[in-house]
Amino acid sequence: MPSPDSLLALREGKRLDVYRDSRKKLTVGIGHLIVPADKLKLGDSGESIRMRPTR
Repeated sequence: MPSPDSLLALREGKRLDVYRDSRKKLTVGIGHLIVPADKLKLGDSGESIRMRPTR
């Protein structure tokens, strides 16, 4: 059975650059919302970011 992450990646897509989502919020990877602590801006590469656990 596929993992939830792989199913989400298929449905949502995965981007390694910082982009604006449909709600105009900065996002990277598979729906990772950028916060100030990430120190990333639009167009930056998100490859090195360590994803925070979701709450």
